[in-house]
Amino acid sequence: YMGSNLQAAGRLFAVVETKPEIQDPPEPLSTPVRFDLQVRDLYFRYPNGEQALEGVSFDLPAGKRLAVVGMSGAGKSTLVNLLLRFWDYQQGQILWGGQDLRLYAQEQARSRLSVVPQRTYLFNATLWDNLRIAYPQASEEEIIHAARLAGIHDFIIALPQGYDTWIGEQGLRLSGGERQRVAIARALLRPADLFILDEGTANLDALAERQAFKSVLQVTT
Repeated sequence: YMGSNLQAAGRLFAVVETKPEIQDPPEPLSTPVRFDLQVRDLYFRYPNGEQALEGVSFDLPAGKRLAVVGMSGAGKSTLVNLLLRFWDYQQGQILWGGQDLRLYAQEQARSRLSVVPQRTYLFNATLWDNLRIAYPQASEEEIIHAARLAGIHDFIIALPQGYDTWIGEQGLRLSGGERQRVAIARALLRPADLFILDEGTANLDALAERQAFKSVLQVTT
């Protein structure tokens, strides 16, 4: 037992001591005064050599909207991960408020973005808990308002335990569309300067999708 414990401890320390791939700058910038976004000739290649982005450029002024379209595997989610500072690009620039995104601390950059991901991650907890995780300081009224905007409130209050309902591991007690609406409510609840839907309405029907976009526009304009 001692030998296996030492081996396990060795693996644990190796993980803890591994230097993170993404490093914060020594003196990170504070939150920008303006929130326009520019992407300039952006290139990104995965460690296995696969090219994901090649020469991507666009401008997104504050208060405006932009649709990035393309086939599955075209690099849309890769772009989102670069904006969230999960990876670093090899060439080009992402400018936020006129400054290179890499000059901000990772948490600083992420705190100003609200994302509806392709895959919704839910916890084996109540609906209250799964919504509040997006913004722990939110009041019950704010959570209910976000749920209404996402079109999930009426479904929730019809449940025997309402917002106190436990939804199971990964929200298995909810349908795909219901899980997606919870994710949209989370994103609407979170204060942010940039709102991103990464195919965030993929599990909704056409009517629900239009309502979701209407709610997003209501919050972000």
